[in-house]
Amino acid sequence: MNEKYEEIEYKGRKYKLVCNLNVMEDLQEKYHSFNDWANLCAGNNDGGEANISALKYGFEVMINEGLDIDHEENGSQKETVDSKKVGRIISYVGLLKSAELLAKVITKSIGQPQEKNALSTKMKTR
Repeated sequence: MNEKYEEIEYKGRKYKLVCNLNVMEDLQEKYHSFNDWANLCAGNNDGGEANISALKYGFEVMINEGLDIDHEENGSQKETVDSKKVGRIISYVGLLKSAELLAKVITKSIGQPQEKNALSTKMKTR
């Protein structure tokens, strides 16, 4: 797995979205598997709607991993974002664009072809 990232910008501040083993482990612990989490985000459930809580949690974990890496590598101030801030970031950027960034960083990190990424495909068809 390559440690890749995408950037999401909120009111002039850029945050790295990182998908690595730390992020995948966190998502597995909370949602039983990475695929279960991705399916919830994509709306592959009974209601057919994206699970906003799962989506926000994924962003929170990925942004916080990016902040941790920046702190370790650059000595930047240690900080984190919470669920409320993530909700504001996603709302500011837009749900579709945010989902596309999320799908892109996952694809870059794990090498899954874009057309097979459930999150990206499902969100684009809504």
